[in-house]
Amino acid sequence: MFFPVIIHAFDVLVSSIAIMLVGRGSEGEPMAMLMRGYFVSLVLAAIGFLFATWWLLSSDKYPGAWFNFFGCGVVGMITAYVFARSSQYYTDYAYEPVRTARWAVGMGVPHRVCGGSWCRCNPSPRLAPRVTALTSSPASLSA
Repeated sequence: MFFPVIIHAFDVLVSSIAIMLVGRGSEGEPMAMLMRGYFVSLVLAAIGFLFATWWLLSSDKYPGAWFNFFGCGVVGMITAYVFARSSQYYTDYAYEPVRTARWAVGMGVPHRVCGGSWCRCNPSPRLAPRVTALTSSPASLSA
């Protein structure tokens, strides 16, 4: 009956600890510090969830049921971590998809529309300014 309340109380405690840890050692990449805090909060949340499921969901009739509930929670936590890492790959400037999109934006309208896929199939990126000059501005060709 009190299981959701206890879980959210652990959430507040774990989030507070992780927020304090993110600001420590302010040198380096901001995203690395955030991911460190997220990982610490994930480990602390798993420990708190283990304790809460054992304390509130253990039963004499079904002695191992609390561990199954804990396993379901751990699967959700791992899924959240995988989603966070994959979204970091597609949104952080340090990884290739964002760098490719930045390159495509600098190359003109056709490459923005294609999402930068031109650079993956063209063996010579030195031709890009010439191709862009020919394709991005039809008014310049009529002059």
